[in-house]
Amino acid sequence: MEIDYKHLETVDSTVRWVESNLESLDRNKLTIVTANTMTDGVCRHANRRWIAPPKVNIYLTACLFIPALRPDLPNTAQVMAISVANVLETLGFSPSIRWPNDVLLSDKKVSGVLARITSHGDSYALSISAGVNVNMTPEQLAEIDKPATSLQVEKGESFNRDTVRDALILEFSQNLQCFLDNGFKLQFERLSTLVHAKEGTPLQLNDYQKIWNGKFHSLNSDGSLNLELPLNDIRTFLAGEILEEETVFSKSAEIDD
Repeated sequence: MEIDYKHLETVDSTVRWVESNLESLDRNKLTIVTANTMTDGVCRHANRRWIAPPKVNIYLTACLFIPALRPDLPNTAQVMAISVANVLETLGFSPSIRWPNDVLLSDKKVSGVLARITSHGDSYALSISAGVNVNMTPEQLAEIDKPATSLQVEKGESFNRDTVRDALILEFSQNLQCFLDNGFKLQFERLSTLVHAKEGTPLQLNDYQKIWNGKFHSLNSDGSLNLELPLNDIRTFLAGEILEEETVFSKSAEIDD
């Protein structure tokens, strides 16, 4: 897969930059956009504060033009998460993935992934973004409202961001090509070995409609999650967020018992 690489010093968001500059991108290549600093990154949750210190992390968006929609495109976010985990393993870490696509070290988030699809003329622009906490300090991490860590904190030493970034670009481009050619099967097998929750693990899952209490049952080959509810009821979720145990829910939250 041929790559067109663009690096920006400062940008509000790499994914917003991509979506604002689709006309200038090569439709026959995988465009990779990185930045030293992002001032207003895009999160899955609008109420979360963006923490992005300059020149310490990896901020990256990959964009690929596709001629038609296919049902497995949301899995590209998991392909990116798997790619991050694979790179971290080569650096001596033991990562896991909290469904659907958060990468963890020591049970704390080290990388988040977001995928978006935009209609563009007679095709679609698929954008997959990743942020990786590389050299954030404990003081910087303390500003994040969820348990988080960085490569530097975990190893007690700083890392060359360019080396980690280049390894991630190569790993993701290869995994993305495999996904486009063969579907999600091979990546699903890898995801199954990396998933953080084990069978029977109590979970609270927010599907953005309500909060569900249950136990992790299994993953399906399309990357969806099966949650075991009381009375052995199994419910499948295509999207959502597994909540940390420390989360305190407001009285207005709808809890499924």
